[in-house]
Amino acid sequence: LAQTIASELPELTKTTLGNRVLFAASLMEGRCATEVDPSSAAAQEIKSLVKEISAFPDSRIVIEGHTDNIPTGNLHRDNMDLSLRRAKTIANILVSHGIPLERISVMGYGDTRPISTNNTEAGRAKNRRVEVKLMPKEGEN
Repeated sequence: LAQTIASELPELTKTTLGNRVLFAASLMEGRCATEVDPSSAAAQEIKSLVKEISAFPDSRIVIEGHTDNIPTGNLHRDNMDLSLRRAKTIANILVSHGIPLERISVMGYGDTRPISTNNTEAGRAKNRRVEVKLMPKEGEN
């Protein structure tokens, strides 16, 4: 699975972690963005990801939203809300492409799990992301 994703979606970062594969990408444009433009490259990447998810119908999908540490201002209540809205956006896209909602879990972590520094714009951009994790069915390894 990871090799297929790497060849089809080179922009996505993938890491194999035990029995799961992690896909991370900055899918939304803008610091406080919560939507994916249907005509964007990110939307096409998500559609390709649906094919891979569909190949493992017994797996669970965990979608985690993340932000940088800059306060959101008036657009959203806070970074936790923003991160959850980002994750829900991706979940809704997956559901609209036929992935059953009962397979999906959505979490928002705000700025609590950075993957880079929040001291530079480049680092903050990496932290503004959504991670989609394909997990084995409960009880399977």
